[in-house]
Amino acid sequence: MVDAIKITNSLIEAYNGYYEDERVVQQDDGSFKVVAEFSKEDWDTWIKWKIISDTAEERLTRYLEWNGIIGFTSTIFTVATGKLS
Repeated sequence: MVDAIKITNSLIEAYNGYYEDERVVQQDDGSFKVVAEFSKEDWDTWIKWKIISDTAEERLTRYLEWNGIIGFTSTIFTVATGKLS
């Protein structure tokens, strides 16, 4: 089902980048430990399901933050959806 929905590569890239740190945590000794190991296919599926389940505003937030635009999501979303307030 996930593959039947077209998701732009740039949005998938943004989600991959945004959530990649969620898979590892830093331990007290300074090393990193993998919290959840996913196969490439499982990770790709998880990312796509995350994109699908997020709201439009959450998707916009992830995309903008990944591209270095921070703090403007609300304004951009308001303008894009035609709201005036």
